[in-house]
Amino acid sequence: MPKTVVSTSAIDTLVVFERLLGIGSKIDLLWEGKVFCENIRIIEQKMVKIALQLRANLENVASFKPSPDCVWYLRLKCLNCGEQTSAWQTVEASNRSPMKGSRGEANLVLKCKLCNRENSMDVLNDKIQAYNADNSFEFVTVIVFECRGVEPVAFDARDGFTATAAESGTVFDDVKFESKEWAEYDEEGKQAVGIYDLEHNFIKVK
Repeated sequence: MPKTVVSTSAIDTLVVFERLLGIGSKIDLLWEGKVFCENIRIIEQKMVKIALQLRANLENVASFKPSPDCVWYLRLKCLNCGEQTSAWQTVEASNRSPMKGSRGEANLVLKCKLCNRENSMDVLNDKIQAYNADNSFEFVTVIVFECRGVEPVAFDARDGFTATAAESGTVFDDVKFESKEWAEYDEEGKQAVGIYDLEHNFIKVK
């Protein structure tokens, strides 16, 4: 395949090639006479919904779920080049950032450090679900993310969750996970409550 000479930013120009060549096309680029990048796979930035599923062992807890203002700590992978973020990225429903070249906004707008592509993500709070005691040791979807050009690969549970005691019905609205567990004492029910062995999983949903 002949090389394509790029006179402006090679990375930014990929957007043009996407439209001209379509999904799955491959191109070779020359930057000032030198090979800049070879056999770059062009991937259309489609929207995909990714569900976060949790699994845990509950002690005297009827259920727990994320609150609408939960801050999600995620590590993300760029679907254009495969680069993963080394630091935890935060996304929350209350945050709105403008997307480049668009009138739209997203809860998270992030430019990939490797390929320079702008990716975005939204938190779908209407998809919040509780994890119930009946589901103990089973993976259950608790939230869904709408992703464009990026997908989550890791999750770190911190704060932003609520839990309901099984015996008394007491609601703990400040659940904070440390080392994937949370423990407290239910004064009304006079017993210890806790969430342990927290695990996560990501799946694509419609």
